[in-house]
Amino acid sequence: DGSLHRIFGGIEVPNSLAFSPDGGTMYFCDSPTRRVQAFALNRDTGALGAGRVFAQCEPPGVPDGAVADAEGCLWVAHFDGGRITRFRPDGGVDLVVPMPVDRPTACCFGGPDLDTLFVTFAPSRSACASASSRFSTKCGLVSTTGSTPFCIISSAVRAFSALTTATAPPPAT
Repeated sequence: DGSLHRIFGGIEVPNSLAFSPDGGTMYFCDSPTRRVQAFALNRDTGALGAGRVFAQCEPPGVPDGAVADAEGCLWVAHFDGGRITRFRPDGGVDLVVPMPVDRPTACCFGGPDLDTLFVTFAPSRSACASASSRFSTKCGLVSTTGSTPFCIISSAVRAFSALTTATAPPPAT
């Protein structure tokens, strides 16, 4: 009917809306509180159930953008934290992926098999200048022009733990 309805309040800096693969859970990040909340979602009506704290993110950084994978895990970018965290469906930490940039902002999956993680990042005080020309072989820079630079991490999910430092990619053959 076009009307607006307040669903919940107390939000400081809203970031990210992500949805479980079955569409039954909506995730929401509130950066200053370092909380990722989960809400039951009625797929037919769009109505939200009661919220709960899904994950409380520890410093450094704050939770920013997020995306759910096909296994129901939630990947959260930590702005000013230089990492992406993969949370299991129960909210426990499954994997922490160090990034070669300080300020990852969002992530999404793409590619033919949806197994490539695309990560956007904001310019930072220290890492952006060196990262703008090279990343490790696990993360190849795609764009530094335009308003949102981004990189691609293309390897198996479990291989992400090998990403630790920014190094030049091997020469093309």
